[in-house]
Amino acid sequence: MNYQSEYNFYYDKIYSKIERGVKGYYILQNNKKRSFGITHNEIRIFLSNDLAKDFFLNLNEELKQLLEIFNNRFTYYKENQINFIFENEIKAAFDKLNKDDFPKNYSLKKLIFEIAFTKAKMEISRLLHNNSNIFELFYDLGKFENFEIKEYSPNYTLRKRR
Repeated sequence: MNYQSEYNFYYDKIYSKIERGVKGYYILQNNKKRSFGITHNEIRIFLSNDLAKDFFLNLNEELKQLLEIFNNRFTYYKENQINFIFENEIKAAFDKLNKDDFPKNYSLKKLIFEIAFTKAKMEISRLLHNNSNIFELFYDLGKFENFEIKEYSPNYTLRKRR
């Protein structure tokens, strides 16, 4: 399995879906003349508390440890981090887990999906926080045609940090 492709597929799809949802919510609330601060905080609370709270990854301590390994992938490997961390660390640890208490058909592929979802959600939360002034400008002007949740720093080259 190409773990990088699998992860990127999920990450990009989830990122885009959350981004569209945030944009839609901003537009809806802006049309209702709600303040940016309230709307922005509602989105941030939803992302941090509600979205993906029922994922098995968030309910199982052993899987949380695998997420921590994934989060440290840049420490483990200097290139091709996602493929190598799944291939050499996470898959082996996942295969050793007692899956008697896992949901039916919970697989490594499902874990990859949940990790990608978690990381996309965290990245969007980070960007919403760091770039709130820019999002407030979109909101106040009511100009959402070019709305994107991305890094707006001039030194940042990647659109979405994975």
